[in-house]
Amino acid sequence: MLTHYFISFDAVLLHLIRIAVIIFILSALAVSAATLFLSWKRHQSEFRKNVLRREYEEVIFSFLHHGDVSEACNVKKKLRNIEKWTFIEIINDLGKYFKYKDQEKIKQIAAVYDLESYMVKNIKWGHFVYRTRALKVLVNIGCTQKSYPTLLKLSESKNAVTRLYATQNLILYGSFDLEKDFVNYKYSLSLWEQMSYFYLFKYKLKEVPNFSTFLYSTNTSIVLFGLRMMRLFHQTLNISSQLQESLMYKDVQIQMELYRLLAVNHQEINSDKELLKRFNVYNLEDMLSNYSRLDYMTTDIMLDIFYRTDNMIIKKHILICIYDYVSGGKSDIQYFAAHYEEGDLNKMCRNLISEKHGK
Repeated sequence: MLTHYFISFDAVLLHLIRIAVIIFILSALAVSAATLFLSWKRHQSEFRKNVLRREYEEVIFSFLHHGDVSEACNVKKKLRNIEKWTFIEIINDLGKYFKYKDQEKIKQIAAVYDLESYMVKNIKWGHFVYRTRALKVLVNIGCTQKSYPTLLKLSESKNAVTRLYATQNLILYGSFDLEKDFVNYKYSLSLWEQMSYFYLFKYKLKEVPNFSTFLYSTNTSIVLFGLRMMRLFHQTLNISSQLQESLMYKDVQIQMELYRLLAVNHQEINSDKELLKRFNVYNLEDMLSNYSRLDYMTTDIMLDIFYRTDNMIIKKHILICIYDYVSGGKSDIQYFAAHYEEGDLNKMCRNLISEKHGK
């Protein structure tokens, strides 16, 4: 009886093992077949996408290089129905690199296919990633008033990325006035946002705005942004008494950016010494040390600051910065020290050399 029981148990166990092996083999075959099918499907999709891209690019390039803005409808006549995201990817990539004149043609192509409505649907109902992608696409292909309510709402978003691209669209196509609205901008601008706006100003705008208006903002990040944009776009700073009041912040970053701007436009600087006298001495020393390390810094620029202050502590610190940080500055200090002329410069250079050698 017991022997019969063990024989039955062994038979059942063997049967279960056979079933498990069969299931394993079938699963392995199913996984392999599914993997091969998905791989084939992906290759087919990529092949079809590449074929469409070549077809789309041929027609779009021909229009951009040889067609007139009013002939955008010919693109639709040649291509008829399109695979939207493939088509959008092409004109979006082109929109990044074409400047104002050619961007008008890109916007006309987008208008013919009403790609704006498609993008707005993605913005309203899409996941954050798709919403951001759609906002970035709108920057390159253009939008109209029907998108403004959505963009205005998103320009107040708590998410900096969403807020950035919504605002960029309003700057290019909507109601955001650069010279007025940034003055009252309530959000802090990160360096990443500032550089993204710089790209927009440089490649997308027909005319560069007057960034000096940013300097009257109570938002520190906007003042910094304005100073940086003025320097990068080579806008000069005429120092009026009102502007001096606006720039006399205790914030070291603002003081630093002001000096960087003045360095670029040093030939335009007003001879008024009051600007330098009113900086906090401790902050100014720290700022000058950083300032003198800039790649484009020269002894002449640093000496321009030297002659504009009567503070002997600052004068000495400027010479130390020239000696330690400015390219060729050590040789310049040694040259001044070797010449006996009237004035503070030569005497202070000799004293500095003596102190350096005494260490």
